[in-house]
Amino acid sequence: MYKVRMDRKNKVNTNNSCLQGHFRMGTSYKELSKVFGKPAYEETHGNGKTKCEWVGTIEGDVFTIYDYKQPVAPEYCQDWHIGGFKEEVALKLQLHLKEKQLRRLLNK
Repeated sequence: MYKVRMDRKNKVNTNNSCLQGHFRMGTSYKELSKVFGKPAYEETHGNGKTKCEWVGTIEGDVFTIYDYKQPVAPEYCQDWHIGGFKEEVALKLQLHLKEKQLRRLLNK
């Protein structure tokens, strides 16, 4: 399991981070909230292009998860972007989410 630290106090520098991948279509706000907690931002920001964003690090690598230009409220979004500085951050986050989902299923 990867070490994930969430940033809700705007301490992680995400300036010049960019799209590195996506969570698979159908990944819900509810599922992301279960794994990553409350989003760092839940108001429109990024020139009005994002309404919801999680910010943190995974194994020391900066990441963002956000609803770029989505026409629906975050609670209904099924298309989440993964941002960061390294391509592998998206793979790590995808694996982390899958592992958490599998653990929950196996513990039922």
